[in-house]
Amino acid sequence: MKGIQERFWMQSNLVVCLLGGCGLWNLYSMAVQKYPSFERYIYAAFSVLAILLASRQVATNFSFCDMSNNTMIENYGKRLIDELAPNSVLLVHGDVASYSARYLRYCEGYREDVDVLDQELLGYDWYKETHQHTFNNFIFPYGSVHYLWYTKLKASQGEKVDTFDYKRLIRCALSGWDSSVLNEDKKQDG
Repeated sequence: MKGIQERFWMQSNLVVCLLGGCGLWNLYSMAVQKYPSFERYIYAAFSVLAILLASRQVATNFSFCDMSNNTMIENYGKRLIDELAPNSVLLVHGDVASYSARYLRYCEGYREDVDVLDQELLGYDWYKETHQHTFNNFIFPYGSVHYLWYTKLKASQGEKVDTFDYKRLIRCALSGWDSSVLNEDKKQDG
């Protein structure tokens, strides 16, 4: 849990750094007002001080923060994909599963026979339009996936929603993406 929460502390760290910079600038301004003839030396001293403080932080924390040899997420993604039969479609949900599997598949070219679909992104119309060409084994059924609340909201507003649910998605997949099943679904919606 600690690792998950740590990423949300970056914004507060940014505020602390900005406040530290403002404090350093305030000290510099006060020193220049008190000793105006030494402004150039004060500027040099404060510049060196700022560089030393930043260098100290890097030297102190680099070994702790260096994740260049950490392969945990890569191994997780490979385990998700490795167990699949050839020409499979993997539906993933959540950041870690989605990003690790999709990165390996589409960036590293790992298991190019597997299609990795993010269930959350299936709810967006642009996903179908921009990703259909990247899939070898997956064909979108007629319409697009929308969450039930979205379909009910649009229907309550009198709009017809061109949609499919996961039941239809699985039925089409089990049929081997048979065009008669896809067209049957289209007729039922029409």
